[in-house]
Formats: sequence, C-alpha cells, structure tokens
Amino acid sequence: MKEKVSVVIPAYNAAAFIERTVESIRKQTNPKWEQIILNNESEDTTGDIINQIAEQDARITALHQMNGGEVAARRTGTINATGTWVMYVDADDVLPSQSIESLIIHSKDADIIVGTMHVQRIGLSGDIFEDYVWQNKKEGLMSGWEFAQGVFLYQVQMSACGKLYRRRLFDDFEWCLDRGIRQNPDLLMNIGIGAKAACVFVTNQAVSYNYIIHEGSASTSSIMPYTAWFSLFDRAADYLKAYPSISTLKDAFTHYRLERFDGMMRHGLIDFSSSDIHVKEVLQDSRFIQNTDDERKVLLLLRSRVLRVIFDWWQKRKARKG
Repeated sequence: MKEKVSVVIPAYNAAAFIERTVESIRKQTNPKWEQIILNNESEDTTGDIINQIAEQDARITALHQMNGGEVAARRTGTINATGTWVMYVDADDVLPSQSIESLIIHSKDADIIVGTMHVQRIGLSGDIFEDYVWQNKKEGLMSGWEFAQGVFLYQVQMSACGKLYRRRLFDDFEWCLDRGIRQNPDLLMNIGIGAKAACVFVTNQAVSYNYIIHEGSASTSSIMPYTAWFSLFDRAADYLKAYPSISTLKDAFTHYRLERFDGMMRHGLIDFSSSDIHVKEVLQDSRFIQNTDDERKVLLLLRSRVLRVIFDWWQKRKARKG
C-alpha cells in the first residue's frame, strides 16, 4: 500500500502561478497525496484563488497566516500534514508528472529521498536564458552526516524542494525562523534534519522537480548582508552539535564558509572585521584542510581589510569596463 505524501506549498503573491503549480500535483502518477497551501498575507488574489481551489478538491487545504516568511509557512504546513512523507514545492514551480512516484519507490530504507532538478531562469521579458538539469554528484544510500556533508559541498542539492522527508523527522525539530536569512535557508533545514535521518537515498534517475527562477523574484532581487550570513553560520554550527561526531562535518563546513565568504566579497560585502569570530574560525580551521587555489585567495583577503578594499575596487573597475 502506497504511503501518502503531503505536499506543502508556501504562497506569497503567487496569483500568476499557483494554479499551474497545483495542477502539476493533480497530474501525479502517484495519486496518494494531499496539498497544503499556505497564503502568507499575499497582496494579490492568491488567497481567493487557493480558497476556490480547496473548495473544489477535498485533497487540498488552504491555510492563511501572517507573513512570517517561507520557512514559517513550511513549518505550519508540516504541522498540519497527515501524510507519512512531506514534500515542499514553491508556488511558482511545477512537478513533473512522475515526481512523487520516482522518489517514493526508494522509500523502503530511507528517511529522506533526494531527486534531481530541472532548472530554468526566465527573464523579465519571458525569455529562457538558462536551462539545465542539476545532478547530484553523490548518489545511493548514505548516512545523515554524509548527506549533510554533500549539502555543504554542493554534491547533493541543498534545496528543500525535489525531496521527500519522513514526516516524523520534524517532530520536535527546531526550525530556523530568522527572516533575515534570505539565502540558503534550505541548507540550514537540511543540515538540521540530516542529524535525525538514519538513512538518505540520493538518485539522479529521473527529474523530480522543475525549479523556475523568475528574474526580479525574492530569490534574485537582493543581496543578503554579511551579518545575516554570520547568523546562518551560527545556526549551522548549532545544528552540527546534534551529529554524533562534529569532526566528520567540520571540514565540509569550513569549505562551505570559504565559498560563502568568496561570494560575499565578490558582491562588495567587505566591511566585516578580520578579528570577527567567524573569520578567525575559518582562518584557524583552514589550516587543517587541503585548500583550493580559490580558497587560498579568499584566505588572503580575509586576513586583510586593505586587500579586500583593493579587491572590491578591482571588481568594480572590471564591471565598468565589461
């Protein structure tokens, strides 16, 4: 007997897309699902649309709450889920018809099942200027800490979408509801929940999610300040304490932070102090791992604000010429 999947959809100003998203779930080859749609104080007609959808289909529930952000909506949806499994879908994305089926066939021994994603980036004019399939670099059965390691190292896709999670994993789970963390909040959830997973199955056998990035959306419209990245680092470090041996993940966490510092500085976020605890930890921990050439450049910049200012000037000069 197939186990039910609760599909949780946070929705904010999603009137233009939500019906298409809902319909893609209705077309699933695995019919044992429910949809829980969370309206986050939308300023358009999203609330009315999902109410109408729910009235017409008993498998769909429309909930409305104050806008506490996407993570808070996922939390509410998960609390209200009645399925054995939970799947998260963004309100402007769609599922391939075989999505649930392609993942749940691997459910026998796993607490989390990870699929692959078809990614499209769509410009303001509607033109598709990026179109590819993101494949996991690690596949098969693995432990929760190996899953977390893969997420840190971009070997396993970090999104909350394109996955099935056993609902019971979220019993007593401490969600990170810090709305200042606008980027990589899914990484935090996966690092936190990975500590509760005995086994994770990762597959590239079929595309399980169509991830559509609209230029001008929340995911593309702003750069997160370095203070928020530091808050993310703090919370990730807290989640790591739940693993049996934090040393198994410390190196991966260091590589992740170096990559994030690189991204920060390339976006002009250079005003942090070299004596900040986060910088000092990375400088210290990097001594015990094998650094790439790019990481060694990042380490030089972390040691000196003067070098960061020069680097930022050079980046801006190159952009003006380009």
